[in-house]
Amino acid sequence: MARFFPTIDKNYHSSDGEADFVILHLVLGILSVEVKSGGVAYREGNWIQINRFSGTEKVIDPFHVQSFAGTAGK
Repeated sequence: MARFFPTIDKNYHSSDGEADFVILHLVLGILSVEVKSGGVAYREGNWIQINRFSGTEKVIDPFHVQSFAGTAGK
């Protein structure tokens, strides 16, 4: 697990984070990977997240880039 240095957003809220895997590539850059429990499926053009306790499913977008700016305390 990698730990990020604290950052400050535009409202002066501090934030820090972590990633389970960080892959560095000299040409392509940095890839941060977060590992979650439960299942993931791809059906009918949608990515589905399956709750390991209840079995409920929801459509997700695994390619959405999460910004850390403004997410402190959420």
